[in-house]
Amino acid sequence: MNKAFIRSIEAVLAIILFFSFYSMRIQPQESASTFIQDTEIKSVIESLQKIKALNNYADSYDLQGLSSILSKHFPPLTGFKIELNYLETITAKNNNSQATQANMSFLKFFPLNANLKSASMLDNEGNIIQLSMISNYYQTDLSIPVNDELINAAILLENISLIVEESKAVNFSSIHLFINNEPAIISIESTSYNSEPYDANASINALIPYAAQGSIIKATVFYSSNSTGFIQEYADLPAATATEYYSSSPIESKASEIIFSDTLEPYEEKNYALYYEINTQTENPSHELTANYSNIEVLPENNKYFQTDEASSSFEADDSRTIKSLLILDNKYCAMNLKVWTYE
Repeated sequence: MNKAFIRSIEAVLAIILFFSFYSMRIQPQESASTFIQDTEIKSVIESLQKIKALNNYADSYDLQGLSSILSKHFPPLTGFKIELNYLETITAKNNNSQATQANMSFLKFFPLNANLKSASMLDNEGNIIQLSMISNYYQTDLSIPVNDELINAAILLENISLIVEESKAVNFSSIHLFINNEPAIISIESTSYNSEPYDANASINALIPYAAQGSIIKATVFYSSNSTGFIQEYADLPAATATEYYSSSPIESKASEIIFSDTLEPYEEKNYALYYEINTQTENPSHELTANYSNIEVLPENNKYFQTDEASSSFEADDSRTIKSLLILDNKYCAMNLKVWTYE
């Protein structure tokens, strides 16, 4: 976690208040039995937090994993829904010799269970700033069996199917590949359209840092339809041997271009935070912005992608109570809001 983001007590308080604002609700009056139940639940969460048993699940947006570990330890007849709120650092560097007002942008590879309408940007004092999102990416998941150990080796993934809506066209300059959650170094061997621009194939060379013999590499290919503000730069990798893989059908992705507006002083490096939620119905304001910055670098601290299930349980009992906890992860903060109730 970039410690520079938290520069003062006021910033910390602003973030905590921000979390509280988006999860605020009228709590039903607790009976003695619900008070005891909630005390037990809080004790369970605190115990799991001490051994960081929840961190990996929260870091990878794994609601099923969180639900499984919590349900094993909660009191009998406890029903609950998990909502996750995230904050992660974004850094902007102004390389200009003058103050610059700009609409800056970056790519965020949100998981499929993210609520895109919840996204907001904050400055390093916790103030909300203008944000716009363009979501025109697609993705397909790959499973790649490893027959022989790979160490800094290139593999060739031939004829990956890239499909978008019929009214759009595949953009070959927008291809990204993630290998085991990390962005991969790739080169494009070949691309072609299959009679129509919405139906295409791409052959990709990918550098694999390490993969054990007999393992399965989990990979995800992202690509945009029509234009995008990000023209991907590809490496010059050596020719590789074609590798067997299994692919899912292409689907609409939640990867998005995020545009935000602010003024940076000459040569200023400024930290921001991206806020977003998992398994909620929150809708935060968005604006119509067009990226128009020059000589400003925008660097997300968290650039991993995790494969998740798109569907999540949204049921919540009318008499639920909210129990909150904060998880400090390696490259982001996660506020876990449990909506808890008792089955009769």
